[in-house]
Amino acid sequence: MATGSLTITGTAIITVSSALAWFVLGYAFFAVLYAAAGSLVSRQEDVDVTTPPLALVLMGMVMEAFFVARNPERCDAMTQALGDQHRGEGV
Repeated sequence: MATGSLTITGTAIITVSSALAWFVLGYAFFAVLYAAAGSLVSRQEDVDVTTPPLALVLMGMVMEAFFVARNPERCDAMTQALGDQHRGEGV
C-alpha cells in the first residue's frame, strides 16, 4: 500500500471549500428568486409567465462563466479597467 502518495495542500483545501461555499450561496440565491417569482402568481398554471426572466439571468451567468474560463486574461484586463474607472483614474 502506498501511503503519503497524495498530498493536499492548504491552498487546495481553501479553494475547494471556497468553491463549495459559492455554489451553496448561488443555489440559495436562485432558490429565493424562484420562490419569490412563484409567490407572485395565484395559480400554478401562471408560473410559466414568471420564470423565463429568471432563466435568462441564469443562462447569462452560465455563458459568462464559460467566457471567463475560455479567456481569463482578457477578463482580468476588463475587470482592472472597470476598477480604474470607479476610482477615477481613467483607462
